[in-house]
Amino acid sequence: MNLINNLSMRGKLTTLVVPALLVILYFAVESIVLNYGELHDMRQLHSMVELTETGDPLTETLQKERGRSAIFFASEPGTDAARQAERDLAEQRRQTDARISAYHQGINSLMADASFESSVEASIQSVRQGLDNLDSLRRAVDSRSIAAGDSATRYTTLIMGLVDRIPLIIRGSTDPELTREVNAYYALAEVAEMAGRERAIGASLIRSGDFDLPTLRRIAGLAGQQEGYFNQALAMFASGSELRESLKKGLNTLASQSLEEKRQTLFSSPSGMYALEASEWFTTTTDRIEGLNGIRQSILEELSSLVEHGVTDARNDLVAASGIAAGSILIVLVLMLFIIRAINQQVGSLLSAVRFAMDNKDLTREIEISSHDEVGTIGKAINELFGRFGNALLHIDKSSVQLATATEETSS
Repeated sequence: MNLINNLSMRGKLTTLVVPALLVILYFAVESIVLNYGELHDMRQLHSMVELTETGDPLTETLQKERGRSAIFFASEPGTDAARQAERDLAEQRRQTDARISAYHQGINSLMADASFESSVEASIQSVRQGLDNLDSLRRAVDSRSIAAGDSATRYTTLIMGLVDRIPLIIRGSTDPELTREVNAYYALAEVAEMAGRERAIGASLIRSGDFDLPTLRRIAGLAGQQEGYFNQALAMFASGSELRESLKKGLNTLASQSLEEKRQTLFSSPSGMYALEASEWFTTTTDRIEGLNGIRQSILEELSSLVEHGVTDARNDLVAASGIAAGSILIVLVLMLFIIRAINQQVGSLLSAVRFAMDNKDLTREIEISSHDEVGTIGKAINELFGRFGNALLHIDKSSVQLATATEETSS
């Protein structure tokens, strides 16, 4: 208590204000940190969406190359079908090489502008290594020194390295709508991959001409998986939404209907398989996959728009939080300085008036009262005190004069 009593008015006011200022500063910093964290997360999501956009075109061409390689393996060497398969595979590889070049450019640009967590960087490095080994896989396919199943497995491993990045977006998302759309996009990516495998296995089976029940079961299983993933994608969208309607239409396209007819023909009997052409199977399944990829692209564009809006909102929230925090602290400091200055002026005016009365022995000069607070009340009291002292002194002066006059008259 003595410590507080011994503080100046400025010290007491500062002691009163500083704790409140520290509380404001704490919550301001906490708000800024939270908003900055949200902005960082949204930027990471935006980078992940861009990473997915960069990898999607390459995924499609690798799936086609896997299918073309399967047809090449199934073709009898030296036949016209084998030569056509070789030409188709060579053309597909040129398309894949163009996509690989664009992919590397996109990845290098993205890595220069963004930083990813370790799991994403490991995925990027794994895909890069797989692409570096693609030439050796192609040479093994050309020389037929690798089994068709092993070739398909290596292609699938490389493709899934690209597809499996999508769940990483889900892990970093906290927005319900964004999470639903990412889940739908991932489910459709799985549909496209299962359809790509069906394309490769079916075309290879038809080209080989060997009716094989285990292979047919695999094709049927892939068709069932596609339906399951498709229904999962549908469940992510609200009834009546534009994307949901687009998905429903995707079930009834000409390519989907044609593929279903070819499946029924393939499953019917060995003679049914012989009625099919590998090139027609490949073309039909490719048309269906391209339709699915068109829907995926629409979802990806919607995702990109949502994330961009999220980044903008997070940035605006950060700016607003920083502005409010800085403004609040500035207002408190300005008010504190203004009040301290006002108190100092009032106290200084009191001291100046008292010192003037002391130095000049003049109690007739009143203190100017500029406020109605405690300091103003003290000033009024001092003025009243000075007035009473002044009256008392005047009375004493008059009494002294009267006493002196009476004494003089008595002596005479």
